[in-house]
Amino acid sequence: MAENASISAMAEELSIELFHYFYWGKIGEDNHDWPCENKEAHKAATHPCDAVFYYDEPYDQKRTYLHTDLKSYGKGSIDKSSIETALISLANQVSCANISSHWSEKHRHGHVPYKVHGLLFIYNHDELYDKDFSHLLSNIDINKLALPSKTKIFVLGPEEINWLQIVMNNIKNMRGSSRGFRLPLYENCFFNYPQLARKPNIKLASAKAATVEMLVGPWITLEYKEETRSGIVIFYKRQGTTEEEFIYLLDHLRHYQLLGEEKDIKVYFQTKHHPIAIVNFQKARQRYLEELEVNGIQNSLGIRVSKIETGKLEQIITSYSQTELGMRYEQSV
Repeated sequence: MAENASISAMAEELSIELFHYFYWGKIGEDNHDWPCENKEAHKAATHPCDAVFYYDEPYDQKRTYLHTDLKSYGKGSIDKSSIETALISLANQVSCANISSHWSEKHRHGHVPYKVHGLLFIYNHDELYDKDFSHLLSNIDINKLALPSKTKIFVLGPEEINWLQIVMNNIKNMRGSSRGFRLPLYENCFFNYPQLARKPNIKLASAKAATVEMLVGPWITLEYKEETRSGIVIFYKRQGTTEEEFIYLLDHLRHYQLLGEEKDIKVYFQTKHHPIAIVNFQKARQRYLEELEVNGIQNSLGIRVSKIETGKLEQIITSYSQTELGMRYEQSV
């Protein structure tokens, strides 16, 4: 029992640390059961709850709650059957969570509008899974998931979790850096959501978190502000195999007015993608600068593009000791 508990604890410990760095909160009791609201359809008297995370939406008055199923699987356990079973169960849990007074009493802040979504967190604890997890997901029949209208389930598989760990650990290192680029302290950073013409960011002060949509997107944008400096750090997930994807990135920065004179901009690539990504970024930037030139003279926007710095992310993945976690479990019971 302690062995199984220590393996399960790996996903729990990692999720708490990981989402802290993306400004998610956690609320309510962990690892508890609560009454099912639709026993006949769900064929269950109760539902499990591993953890509930939350954050404020930047473009909406609602608070998002992520009812989370934390899985710590070895390579051999990550297959279509196990993931489909977990998703069906999670869909039922989320369906009930949206209407359950019992769930709300334990996990919801009563003073804000809200929506409950699901999050399936698949941590590969033996670090041996090397298959295409997205292909596995594409073969699952989503019609088996009974979700309420406008409710979603997000899945973080082994590759996504490794990517988020790399971002987290590089943020740690940047904050502790004594040379080179130093990222400001936690309270002076926030994840960037631009002011949209038709849907402005209405919670600049409180909506600092990276939404789950940003975490599964092509890059993660962290902004910082101090008295003497401000800037943007972009953690780039894609492989960077084409110039066009970096033209798209530069267009994004330009369209959302992130090329302000007062902001330093740095783009970091994964180590395994860095050699080709940096070359294609340079090519894309040169093309972009040529288009911005007028009679051979670069305008202020072109000057800002030319000053974008690039770097390489350290491939740092967190590892957990099953023995140590097992000892902690035995001491707690």
